[in-house]
Amino acid sequence: MLFQYKKFSSLAFIGKPSTLEIDGWSIEYLGFCLPENAGKTPIVFMGGAFQNFFSFKKDVQVLLQDSPILLIDLPSQGSNKQLAAQLEFEDFAGLIVQFMDRFEIPKITPIGLSYGSATAFYLASLYPQRVEKLIMGGTTPRVRDSYRILLEDSIKILQDGEMELFSQGAVMNLINYSKRHITKISERVIKGFYKNMMALNPNDKQRYIDNTQRLLKLNGVHGTPQCEALVLTGEYDNFTTPYENYLMSKKVPRSTFILINESDHLANLEKRDAVITSYQMFLKNHDLKLLEGIQVMDQGNMGKRERRLDKRFILKNHQVILKDSNDQEFVGILKDISYHGCKIALDEQQKKQIDRTNYLEVELPHLDGLGLTAHILNESEDLHCIFRRGNFGQGERLEGYLDQLA
Repeated sequence: MLFQYKKFSSLAFIGKPSTLEIDGWSIEYLGFCLPENAGKTPIVFMGGAFQNFFSFKKDVQVLLQDSPILLIDLPSQGSNKQLAAQLEFEDFAGLIVQFMDRFEIPKITPIGLSYGSATAFYLASLYPQRVEKLIMGGTTPRVRDSYRILLEDSIKILQDGEMELFSQGAVMNLINYSKRHITKISERVIKGFYKNMMALNPNDKQRYIDNTQRLLKLNGVHGTPQCEALVLTGEYDNFTTPYENYLMSKKVPRSTFILINESDHLANLEKRDAVITSYQMFLKNHDLKLLEGIQVMDQGNMGKRERRLDKRFILKNHQVILKDSNDQEFVGILKDISYHGCKIALDEQQKKQIDRTNYLEVELPHLDGLGLTAHILNESEDLHCIFRRGNFGQGERLEGYLDQLA
C-alpha cells in the first residue's frame, strides 16, 4: 500500500501518531509531503532516545519544501513505549526496511542523530539498495572507555532511585556544561531537560536502561556504506567527540565531515539554522565550504586539532585527600586536572591499599574542601580518574577553580 502523507501543521505533531505492527513490534510514524514532491525520495528522521516528533518540527518545515518527510519512532525510541531490550541496532535497521516494503518506498535518506545514528549506519551498510544518501550527527563507532564508565554508573544511580544525581548527571553528560557560555545553550533547555529526567516514569526508566545497555554494546560498527554521506557534530561535543565523529565518517568512503561552530552534542538545538542548511546543501550537492558557521574537516585539519576539548592543567605539589569506598583515606599529589578528570600520584604502599573497584572521593583542600566523586579509568604510574557528573553546583565550583589556574 502507498504511504498516506499528512498536510503539515503544528497540530499534527501533537496528535497520536500512526502505528504499524511488524512481527509483534510497533513502529510509530508521521509523514508530510507537498504535492509537487510526490515520488521523490523521502527523508526519514531517526532521533535520539528521548527526542520526540516535535523535536524535528522546524527541520520538517524547512526540508518539506524539497522532499517528503517521515518521522519514525522505533520500539523504545522517542515516544514509543514498547520495550525492546532484545533488539540490536541491526534489528532496528531491518524493521525500517520492512516498514518501507509495507508502504512501497524504494529508497530513503535517513537522518540519524545521536542514538539514531547507529541504526542509520546499519541501514545504509546492510541495505545499500534502499538508501540514497546518509546523514549522521553526534555519532561514534564505539563508546569510549571514559563514557562507558559514566553510562554504566548512570544506570546504577537510576536503579538506586537517586533521581537528583541521575537527572543532573544526564544533563551534564549530554551537553558540554563547561562550554555552555560558548554554545549559548539556553537555561530553559537545561532546566527542561533536567525536569524531564526527574519526571521519568517506570517505563521511561526501563527504556533508558535498555537503550543505554544497547549503546554500551557498541564496540565498533561493522560494514561500509557506499552511498554519499554527511557526518556532523558540534565542535565542543563531549558526548561523542569530534574525533569520534571523524572516525565514523572514515567508515563511509564517500562521506563529508563537518563541525558546527560553537555547539556541542545538541548542535541541532543550539545552531539549528546552520544544521538544517547543511542538510539542504548536502542533499542538493552544493559545496558545504560555502556555508558560514561550519568547518569542513579532513585528515589534514583533524590531525592538527587537539582531541581534548578542555584544557589540562599540569600542576606541582598540589595535595589532595582521597577516600575510597572502604572509607580509607589517602594523601596524594594532584599532577594534572581538567574539567573532566585528573591524574593523582600515590606512593607504592597506598597503591597497594586503595580500593579500585568503586569510586573515590577527591577533596581539594586548597579550594575550601571541594569534594569530587571520581572513577579510576586506568592506572599506569599514576591514577587516571574521571569525575562523576551529577551536581551543577560542584561543576560550577570546579570551573571557578580551573579559571584560577588559567
